[in-house]
Amino acid sequence: MLKIGITGGIGCGKSEVCRLLEEKGIPIIHADLVAREMINNNEEIKSQIKQALGKDVYLPNGKLDRKRMAEIIFNDDVAKKTLNHIVHPHVIKFQKDELERLEKSGKHKFAGVEAALIYEARAESQFDLMIVVAATKKNVIKRLEKRDGLSKGEILKRIHAQMPLSQKTKRADFVIHNDGSLDELNHEANRLLFWLNNQER
Repeated sequence: MLKIGITGGIGCGKSEVCRLLEEKGIPIIHADLVAREMINNNEEIKSQIKQALGKDVYLPNGKLDRKRMAEIIFNDDVAKKTLNHIVHPHVIKFQKDELERLEKSGKHKFAGVEAALIYEARAESQFDLMIVVAATKKNVIKRLEKRDGLSKGEILKRIHAQMPLSQKTKRADFVIHNDGSLDELNHEANRLLFWLNNQER
């Protein structure tokens, strides 16, 4: 089974690409959703985050105050690294176990992991192939203003908090450019599938 890492810059549309791949029968592990679940529900992780970043990063209902966390990590590199250091090992172990389970089932030719920070976490060695979803900065800003109601300044902070997209695309085995319509993106997903089917271990 080929293990595929799927990443890209914020607002480039990697989740949409993964949805299209899932529709085509490829199982995808959504690492960012796994991380969110762990941050909200794993008591060991919660305790470490509160200790490192302050108790006010959690709401009275025990869930993460995402707005407060964003304020902290997008303005403080050390805090961002601390959070990643706490959460990444748990997420990486989960995705490794899940990929092993899928491989042992013998049902799948490919399985993917969607994660924003594969290169930043130096986790690309877990995968046989790396796919990067890219889009122009102009389109990313437009999408995030519409999707998250963020200001241009907030969006640029988030973009600059990640590895430059140009570096990710240079290191990718396959790049999907997502600057057009959903139909064009579906065409790109089909092109990726055709390419994957021609890869050999």
